[in-house]
Amino acid sequence: FSPCRFLNFFSALFSLFLMVVLAPYQVLMPSIVENHFGRGVGAYGLLMTFQGAGMVVGTVLFGQLNPRRHRGVLSYVLWTVNSALVVVLALAPWYELAAASAALRGAAVGFGIAVWDTMLMELVPGHLLSRVISVDYFGSLGLMPVGLVLAGAASAVASPQALLAGGGALGVLMFA
Repeated sequence: FSPCRFLNFFSALFSLFLMVVLAPYQVLMPSIVENHFGRGVGAYGLLMTFQGAGMVVGTVLFGQLNPRRHRGVLSYVLWTVNSALVVVLALAPWYELAAASAALRGAAVGFGIAVWDTMLMELVPGHLLSRVISVDYFGSLGLMPVGLVLAGAASAVASPQALLAGGGALGVLMFA
C-alpha cells in the first residue's frame, strides 16, 4: 500500500466526481427546486441549509467516532452514499424527501471531508504537506469549471433531473 499513490488516485477520481456531480448540482438544483418542486429561492436556500447542517453533524460525528481503520474504504463508501443521495435528491417526488436527502448528503460530505483531511495530515510527511494539499485542491477542483459549462449546456437538451441523477449514478459507479 502506497499512501501517495492512493492520494493521487483519489484526487484524480474526485476531480471527475466534482465535474459530473457537484458542478451539475450547483448549476441545476435551482431549476429543479423551481420547476420540479414549484418553489422559490427560499426553498433552495433551505435545502442548502439542511445540507450545511448535515455537514456539521457529519463532522462532529467523525470527531466523536474517530475511525482509525479502513479509512480509505470508508472514504469511498461515504462518497458512494453521497452520490446515491444526489440521485434521490434529483428524482425525489416531494420536496421533503429532497430536504432529508440534502441533510443526509451533508452528513456524508462532512464525515468524508474529515476522513480525507485527517488521512492527508497523518500520511503525508510534514515537509511535503503544503505541496500535497495544493496539488490535491488544484487537482480536485481542476475540472469543476468544465463541469459547470457542460451542465449548463446539457440542460438545453435534457431535463435537470435526468442530468443530475445521471451524474449521481456515475458517481456511485466511480466510487463503488
